[in-house]
Amino acid sequence: MNDSLLSDLELARLQHPSQSDGALVRRLARQTICDLTLVAPVDPRLVASYRGISRIEEVDQPWAGCLTHDGGETVARVRASDNRHRKRFSALHEVKHTYLPGFAVTQYRCDPTPGSPAKAGEHSLETLADIGASELLFPRDEFEADLSGNRLDFDLVESLSSHYEASLGATALRVVSLARSDAVLICAEPGTKPSQPTAEPTLRIGWSSSKGAWPFIPRFKSVPNGSPLYRALEGELVDEITDLVGFTSVPIENVCVSCRLYPYYDHEGEHRLRVLCLATRL
Repeated sequence: MNDSLLSDLELARLQHPSQSDGALVRRLARQTICDLTLVAPVDPRLVASYRGISRIEEVDQPWAGCLTHDGGETVARVRASDNRHRKRFSALHEVKHTYLPGFAVTQYRCDPTPGSPAKAGEHSLETLADIGASELLFPRDEFEADLSGNRLDFDLVESLSSHYEASLGATALRVVSLARSDAVLICAEPGTKPSQPTAEPTLRIGWSSSKGAWPFIPRFKSVPNGSPLYRALEGELVDEITDLVGFTSVPIENVCVSCRLYPYYDHEGEHRLRVLCLATRL
């Protein structure tokens, strides 16, 4: 076997055969952070150069990012219409592909998901690139120090989002993943069930991501009127100890809940309403 033809991840698999691909991608990202002495806000161009990428270009394209090999150069391209924070995540997602199998011969056209968990399993290359991008964007040791001693709410998320120059969704996901206690992030938007596209839109669960033991939260489940998420949709800044009921089979009782309305424009320029809810165990 010619080790020179193996990707960084494949070499790491040989060195640490008992670890999952996700753990190995995190290990590789931590090594890069150490090698480059990276601190927030991380410059994607610096990491790209370190990984042999000639430049990062902003171009008009339908996908969030792509990694191409052109004239002997490797170039990362991000969608020009995306906001700055999304471009930063997309660029690091493409950089992370250089650690993964096949990057030297494959043209990647990716739609990284900084504001929601990846839909595929952990072994998907796109999922692994998302994991690596998050590790690079939010250096673990620095981020954990910023979390220490602080209440996990959206005041903290907004502050960290500004410091790390990252989207609110990506920052909130990182807060949940590195929280020292059980935490869950829920995203809800007005919409309809896929099976009822002509019905009246109502606030529905888009996705969720959790750490610890939480009831299953089904996608597209409607959120009842009067719930903290619905009150946030109406503009209320929700920060309280309460119950979350009506969209899980088992009520989520007696939790610290922080909910905010965070509208955004999608990549097609459409204005969308979005509620993010962060809940933690007492």
